Amino acid sequence: MPKKPALLIAFALLTAISGGLGLFAGNWFFAPPSVPALTHATGLFGQERPLPEFQLRDHHGQGFNRGRLQGHWSMLYFGYTHCPDVCPTTLLSLSQMLPHLAGETKPQVVFISVDPERDTPEVLSKYTPYFHPSFLGVSGEATELKRLSSAIGVLSMKVPDPQGGDNYLMDHSNVVILIDPSGRFAGVFPPPHDGENMAKDLQAIIDYYQH
Repeated sequence: MPKKPALLIAFALLTAISGGLGLFAGNWFFAPPSVPALTHATGLFGQERPLPEFQLRDHHGQGFNRGRLQGHWSMLYFGYTHCPDVCPTTLLSLSQMLPHLAGETKPQVVFISVDPERDTPEVLSKYTPYFHPSFLGVSGEATELKRLSSAIGVLSMKVPDPQGGDNYLMDHSNVVILIDPSGRFAGVFPPPHDGENMAKDLQAIIDYYQH
C-alpha cells in the first residue's frame, strides 16, 4: 500500500516531463519564422494592408484592377514618362534586378503613371517596354490613381510650367511598392535603388512567407 502514492507521483512527473518535451518540440518545429534582416527594404511583416478596388488601364489597352495584382508578387513604381531623372534610373534598376531572381520569385513590375494627361496607353506602350519587355505600363483617371496611391502612401503633385506651356513636371514619391500574392501592400523599397540588393531583399521576403 505505501508504494501506491509513490507510483502516482512518479507517473505525474513523467506526464509533466513528456508534456514539456512535447511543448518544446511543438515550438521547435512549428514556431513562426524569424523576420529576415533586410539590406534596404522595409517589410510590413504581420501588418500587410489590403488594397482598395480601383480601375486603371495597361499599355495593351486592357483593364488593370486589384485582381491583376493577385496570384503573384508585384512591384509598383509610380512615375511619369517625362521624368528627367529618378524614373528612368529606378526602372533601369528594376530591370537589373530580374536576372538575380529565378522562376516564380520574379515579380510583375508595374510602372504606374501619375501624369495621365500625357501618359496615355499609347505613350506607355513605347516607353515602358524599353526598360524590359515584361514591364507593364498603367494609367487611368486621376481619381482612380488617387484611390490606389493614397492607400499605399504614394504622393504626387503637378509643378506648373513657368512658361505656361505643357512642359510641366510631376513631384512624386520615389519608392517601389511591394504587393504580395494576396493583393496586399507588403513592403517598401526606398531609394537608392540597386538591382542586386533589391533582388536579395525580395528573395528574403518571399522566403519568409513561403516558410
